[in-house]
Amino acid sequence: MSPSKVISAHSERGLVLEMNMSSTWVSGMSAAACVDDETGTIYYLLSEQTAESNVHPRRPHWSARFFGTGSQCMAAIVRWSSSCEGGCTKGANGRDMTPSGYIGKWREAMNMPVRLPKGQVRTKFGTGFYDVSPDLKDVVSATLVRFGLPAVQGDELRVDMTARNALPALIELLQVGSEKGLYPWRLWSYVDPMTAHVPGLGIPKGSGKGAKVSGVRVWRIKQAHDDEFLMAFDDEKLKLVGWHYSVMQKYIARAVVAAELEQPGVAESLIRAFRKFVDESPVVSMSTTIQISLREDVEVPAYQKRDFEELKLKLGVGDAGSIRTSLEKIESVGGMWSLRHFDPSMVQFELDACADARSESDAQASLLL
Repeated sequence: MSPSKVISAHSERGLVLEMNMSSTWVSGMSAAACVDDETGTIYYLLSEQTAESNVHPRRPHWSARFFGTGSQCMAAIVRWSSSCEGGCTKGANGRDMTPSGYIGKWREAMNMPVRLPKGQVRTKFGTGFYDVSPDLKDVVSATLVRFGLPAVQGDELRVDMTARNALPALIELLQVGSEKGLYPWRLWSYVDPMTAHVPGLGIPKGSGKGAKVSGVRVWRIKQAHDDEFLMAFDDEKLKLVGWHYSVMQKYIARAVVAAELEQPGVAESLIRAFRKFVDESPVVSMSTTIQISLREDVEVPAYQKRDFEELKLKLGVGDAGSIRTSLEKIESVGGMWSLRHFDPSMVQFELDACADARSESDAQASLLL
């Protein structure tokens, strides 16, 4: 659907839902901190004030999003920042926001957190919107007992945050229950970000100087509209990952999160450096030969088999067990989408040695800050 085409529907609560490409507008970020009295570890509850672009009227609301240690929180923040690429996450009133800008705003919140009261965390198991799925009761109970806490009683989940091991137990609960809807906003309500700050519990902003990330390779495939990109880390095989925002998202997830944990404060600089590198990445010749084969040593997903057979049909390959063709021919039959779906082990891009060497050296130079 074209982003300009909007279909509106009225919900029972009087909200107007726009059925178009939506985004989350972030207008506030808040970190609330508490200390484990036994270990001295500082834990943070991260909350965001958001509104959805396709819901009217837009009423920004606060919601708890993550609970964890400082390093766990920063890893999550860097991962979330990737959604700014492509426009899924925007700033207040729909303003464009870069991953670096998003991380920078969170650093300010993490540097000056408010205090998180250590009270009773309570919710119940049920089928209501704010309830936790009853399917999680056994695993939640087992997790609590493993941390030396009381098991679930009846349909209520209750954790005393002052109890020994309660804070790491809450992290574990959110991890094991996330796939079935056990999210922080079901455990914690609104923590006023305007209350007194406790800077002594904050995380210093750190420095991004002297950072180096190497071993990432990127090539550009020129297209009439949005260019496509090939990408690989270290000794991995090349993969067609998609458009510009996909390259940035994968880099953030694969490289920047780890770099931030190793050297706090480096994320924004690395993202900016890599964006420059991608913009200057070498162009792949459309005459480049591509070899595509179905692996026989592993089970190939059905959708990859389907795309392989469809691509063979479009290219007129017949019953051959592999496809050997050029990038230009694949593009001419509309096969780029299928090429994205294939596992890297199925595809061999026969790039010339000169192009490969140039990409590797550019990566090293561009990412040395």
